[in-house]
Amino acid sequence: MTAMPIPSNIARLLENVLSGIKDKSIRFDDLRKLLIHFGFRERIKHSHHIFIKTGIREIVNIQPRSDDKANKSDKSETFSSTKGYMETNNGNK
Repeated sequence: MTAMPIPSNIARLLENVLSGIKDKSIRFDDLRKLLIHFGFRERIKHSHHIFIKTGIREIVNIQPRSDDKANKSDKSETFSSTKGYMETNNGNK
């Protein structure tokens, strides 16, 4: 079965996330959309957005900042726990 191409906006976001170059400028909503695109399920408890996915042990917990960016520690956690998955699956769920 051939994998479907990923939308260009998701591809650019994925490139930014995996490169780590734009860590300070990645918006919370964009990081959230990327995780959902990869098939993570979201649960919200207060300001914590908790993402889980079958087959991935780590739980990703992100919080929005007042400037609509994701906390740096949240991005580091997200990148380290999902980078291999994202690279291997190249945007496919």
